[in-house]
Amino acid sequence: MNPDLMTVLSMRQKEMSYHQLALKPPSPPSADVLGLQPAALEQFGFTWRWVVEVSTHFALQRQTAHFAHQYAQVLLRRRAAASLDQWDDARLVQRQLRVLGLACVFMAAKIEEVHPPKAADLVAFLAERGGTQLAADDLARLEVDYVVELQWNLHPTTPYAWLLFMVAGGSADQRPLDTMGDFVNPARNPSGTKELFVNAIRLVDIALLDYQAIEYWPSVLAGAALLLVDPALDFMFVAQFLQLDPNVLWECKSWLYAMAYGVCDLEAASTQAKDRWAKVPAEELLFIQSQVVVPSHLVCGLLRPDNLVDFYSTGMNTPLGKSYGFETCPSPCSPSDNYAVVAPPPTCLCKGTYHTCGGEETPGPHVYHFKYGWQGIETGLMAEPNFGNQQEQRLQYP
Repeated sequence: MNPDLMTVLSMRQKEMSYHQLALKPPSPPSADVLGLQPAALEQFGFTWRWVVEVSTHFALQRQTAHFAHQYAQVLLRRRAAASLDQWDDARLVQRQLRVLGLACVFMAAKIEEVHPPKAADLVAFLAERGGTQLAADDLARLEVDYVVELQWNLHPTTPYAWLLFMVAGGSADQRPLDTMGDFVNPARNPSGTKELFVNAIRLVDIALLDYQAIEYWPSVLAGAALLLVDPALDFMFVAQFLQLDPNVLWECKSWLYAMAYGVCDLEAASTQAKDRWAKVPAEELLFIQSQVVVPSHLVCGLLRPDNLVDFYSTGMNTPLGKSYGFETCPSPCSPSDNYAVVAPPPTCLCKGTYHTCGGEETPGPHVYHFKYGWQGIETGLMAEPNFGNQQEQRLQYP
């Protein structure tokens, strides 16, 4: 049997088992230290954003952050399966989600990191950045509870792992992507594969901010991101190689295209100046988790409206939405101390003079304008974008 196919099937089996684990409600219901309430859709993006913030501060590997995200996703989805009750106190939920995310990073770091951060350092960061007091002993008890709830399944398949497999393969002479079409030959351009991976993983990081990401397997997210950053790949071949339904892959690709529009990372040296970042070799920075910029249409879904920084309103236009100019972002691994960078708002899609996009004529409640997302769209107010009939722009890596 083809070794690449065997690898795909093995990773798919792990992917499906983790998906099934997430659908089971906790039995008996988990008694967290802070009594985590049932999950709402906005909580997934907020938790991922916090996981990234913690991972960036401690200069942890990208796989560590993605492991932590998978743990948190399972824990939140199991609570959502147990109850569909809504929450009222957003700040209380924020504190609970930060504790959950911190515990997940604590577990993931022990799996992936050579020198994982200590519990005392993590709770100190939680108190400083998250405004939540937690004892190191409580964090250790949470770790035990979550490990049991995850059934000791601490090595999930992540989009990061899928991308590494497709781009790099198992060895120097095995690159599955080489057979997927006319893409840059690593022998002639060694940096091509690196840039391809960097741009694709950044798209995945953005995608995980939206709750819609939980409906797609990691392999679907990785395949969609790869198709967007490399226009030479054959869509049907990628779907067949990953053993995926082409319709699902196309839906994910269209959603991810809308998600990433208008987003660009901005340099901020403050986090890089930290001791842990100073010890990371320059050639390994692409493997370290960096800050994720929040698209403007997802800002209201991250439960944190107080600390948002609107750089666009102050004149710092982010140009990624214009022909997907990744070349305008000099460092794809630039961490940031800002909670969020608000990208330019998308083109108004409202009908008539009633605006839900912040228009001046007759402003209405802000809603998410794309077809997929955490927030619903009232029927008749807007025209949904038609991805199938538009000339699609392509993501180009430098």
